[in-house]
Amino acid sequence: GKRSAKLLPTGAIERESLNIIAVFAIVAALHIALFSVPAIADDIPATIQQPGDHSALWTEDGGLRDDEFVDFMCQMILENGGEVKDVKFMSNACFGGGVLDDLQRAFGPGGACEGIPWVGGTASAHDESAWGWSDKVVTDHRAEHRGSIWTDAMAGTSMENTSTYYGVIHDGSETNNVLQDLVNAGRNDAAGQHGFKKETPQVASGNNGDQITWNSPGARHVAIIFGGDQTNKRHHNNIDNMNNALNNVWKDASKVITPIDGGTRDDLLDAIEVAAAKLDENTQFVFYIDDHGAQSHDVLEAADIPPELWPVRIEEPTTY
Repeated sequence: GKRSAKLLPTGAIERESLNIIAVFAIVAALHIALFSVPAIADDIPATIQQPGDHSALWTEDGGLRDDEFVDFMCQMILENGGEVKDVKFMSNACFGGGVLDDLQRAFGPGGACEGIPWVGGTASAHDESAWGWSDKVVTDHRAEHRGSIWTDAMAGTSMENTSTYYGVIHDGSETNNVLQDLVNAGRNDAAGQHGFKKETPQVASGNNGDQITWNSPGARHVAIIFGGDQTNKRHHNNIDNMNNALNNVWKDASKVITPIDGGTRDDLLDAIEVAAAKLDENTQFVFYIDDHGAQSHDVLEAADIPPELWPVRIEEPTTY
């Protein structure tokens, strides 16, 4: 097969947090074993953020809060008939895990989009940074097309020039099970808990989301691959790598993939609206986002004050 044990080269990685860039030298090569993971048999619940805590998806002109993003996506699905075969979410942004509990809320019992099968995976938890290769490392290893480290484990072309390692869906999925591939990518993440221990990849699913496949017989596919404020070379590579991987996964399937390599908040919302208009009961929806992330704390929400009594929304930014 194309997966083997690999030796990580000396280099530097950076946080994906907006305006926080930390570079360090990797002083020793690290051996990462590719783990054999048992098949996933049940849905995995999302980690719930504390009341008032939120992460944000970042764009060229600002952020979109996790709950606002999920609620808008759900609204667009409902406005276009409420039909979709399943929803897949992936994020390599800092604090990306914060979106997962909102997917669980919206698609779970009592949610506006209750019952829709969903699955999600992120590079990091709701309260931690995600990591990617510095511009220097990307340039020095140009042929490898390196991106952010979790996305490399998911869809990358190579982690080092002598390695035969590829992302788990780089040339198609061996498992055809989305949750299983997300778990495997998390275990292969060189910045994750089996590597540098800089990020903690997250997975979650609901409504039998553990059974969601990349390819169901006769299914169609609609995907958005979004990068916002693309400040580093790795971000552009992420978009290319994920685009190529999904094309490989869906080689012979009906598909519409929309890559956006640098976009505004309106570009993001417009893309979701256009994608939702293409969904039906036999169409699978994929959303991937890379780039930076942010956190905020909503004081009134944390105090459990009903929204109708809010004089004005008060949010305290914590990390950008």
